[in-house]
This record gives sequence, structure tokens and C-alpha cells, in this order.
Amino acid sequence: MSEILTVVIKSDEMGSGDVQLGKTLLKGYIYSITKLDKYPSYILIYNKGVNLVNKDSDFIQDLLWLQKNNTKILCCGTCIEFYKIDKDIDVGEVTNMYTIAQVLASSDNIIYP
Repeated sequence: MSEILTVVIKSDEMGSGDVQLGKTLLKGYIYSITKLDKYPSYILIYNKGVNLVNKDSDFIQDLLWLQKNNTKILCCGTCIEFYKIDKDIDVGEVTNMYTIAQVLASSDNIIYP
């Protein structure tokens, strides 16, 4: 059985400090995932991170590429409703916190960039 690797994206920036630098770092991180030998089984996206799946996001192409290469992208439905972007989702599957909790509980490795 293969190892379940899960990446959790909870913001639209990486780290704390300058907002633009944080967005640039996260963009570089997501792109770097596409170049790994092994892709994550899941990318869980919640809170402000759901802005990454918005059709106007700079992250869409890399996320679509990962999705086409069998990474399951799950996005928090409550968060999507909160940020009012439910009509603008271009990648991933809208889900609930129960499913997110199940994936986290069953993952062998969880990465929080």
C-alpha cells in the first residue's frame, strides 16, 4: 500500500511577514510540487487558502496539472461560501470539514507549508 502524503494549504500566502513575499513563496512552493518525483495524494485547502482555486488565481495552472496527475484537491465548502467565490472555482472538489478530518486522520505524512 502506498503512503498517503497530504499537503494542507490554509492561506493564500506562505509564512508571515510581507504579504506579497508570502504569495510569491507559496506560488513557488506549489510549482515545486509539480516537479517532485512523487506527488501528494491530497491537497486540502481551507480558510483563506481557497482563494488559490479561484479562476483568476495565479495558482490555477499548477493545481490543474497536479489534479490531472492524480492529486485529489479538496476545498472547504464553508470557506468558499464565506469568501463568496462559489461561482469562481476552477479546480478541485468542494467538500466539508468531516471529509477533511478523515483525510488528515488517514494520512501518513502531512505538510503545512
